[in-house]
Amino acid sequence: MPQSRDALIWSQWLGQPQPEKFGFDSWNTNFPEYGILGTPAIDDAQTTMYVVSWHNDNGGQFRLHAIDLTKAPFSGPGFPPIDYRERIKPVPVISAAVPKPGGGQLKLDTTQQKQRAALLLDRGVLYLGFSTNLETGGTLHGWLLAYDAETLKQKAAWNVTPTGINGGIWQAGSGPAADASGNIYVMTGNGNFNANTGGKNFGDSFVKLKLEGTTLPVKDYFTPCNQALLDKACGGAGRCDLDLGSAGPLLVPGTDAGSERLIGGGKDGNIYVVDTSNMGHFKAPSAPTSMDCPNPNAVQAIMGPQSQLGGQGVVGNIHGSHVMWQGPDVTRVYVWGEEDMRHRVCPAVCCQFPRTATQPAPASSGLCCPTPVMRTSNAVSRRSFWRSMRKTSRTTSFEVRRPTIPRAQTP
Repeated sequence: MPQSRDALIWSQWLGQPQPEKFGFDSWNTNFPEYGILGTPAIDDAQTTMYVVSWHNDNGGQFRLHAIDLTKAPFSGPGFPPIDYRERIKPVPVISAAVPKPGGGQLKLDTTQQKQRAALLLDRGVLYLGFSTNLETGGTLHGWLLAYDAETLKQKAAWNVTPTGINGGIWQAGSGPAADASGNIYVMTGNGNFNANTGGKNFGDSFVKLKLEGTTLPVKDYFTPCNQALLDKACGGAGRCDLDLGSAGPLLVPGTDAGSERLIGGGKDGNIYVVDTSNMGHFKAPSAPTSMDCPNPNAVQAIMGPQSQLGGQGVVGNIHGSHVMWQGPDVTRVYVWGEEDMRHRVCPAVCCQFPRTATQPAPASSGLCCPTPVMRTSNAVSRRSFWRSMRKTSRTTSFEVRRPTIPRAQTP
């Protein structure tokens, strides 16, 4: 859309989308159809947009597009051909497979899984994260795929839980993070974890990977001490569903190269600050595992004041990623929890955060909580804090969803 007037420049249909089916996932979030879920990536020259679309061919098919942004609008008649703006023809169909322990292969199930995380374009390589749709099915896994941005040929594939299940990379729509050395960082969701005992499963973890030839080996990781509780059955619910990877990682610059910090939090409301040069792995608690057990292997763990066991809807769930604002005198990180009446404002000094630094907000975020958007003016000392809120009315038997309301305030 042009900035100066309300007129469409061009549009392009990519094909028949995958239809939603009630029960396809637990929230029916895309009724009546899917299509494009992950936020596209655009190259530095702003000539190509990379996007993944989900179609109903053969029960479910993902396609990777390189869209030409410079091509003149279609002059007609009618609509442009389906491949009018494609730089690579035919459009590549996404598939993935890795060796299965004990023989055979584990394959990406394109009929069941979602490509929800934003795409990452780094050093000429596209990174695509895939999450699991039906976590109770027992057959799905999280995936990270690497593609050559020039040819759209797959370079590598990493499976989060090759000897287990789940561990999706969805991150509430946020994308993987990349540092100056080409390391890639993701946060994974509910799933098996045994990396601390020599295994290859990385559910509920911060994971650092680096593309090496045709592989994406794990270089380091951090897993919180309460991991065993995040996917554990509790109360009247069949499972707690408190995955760490419900929001994406924020990579914060350090004082020098290699000193970056990762910041992220999940559905339990806890926030972790992790050293990317020594992520800390997993340290089992000395006492029985609790939601607020200590994490001395993290730079800092800020335990949410309302962290608790429970299912979807627990107050304090983080479904929107953190945002950093660097002011003239202090750097702050903002995050908002689900149904949280307060948004957290954390001054960052060498990435140490006061545990009690919060600031009242005028209204709760609703379900689910947003990723805040920061807008700065020409004067670096001024900033506006935007968030999108879905107003919801709950009854005894169902939830009435109302239009999303954008709100702005000065933090």
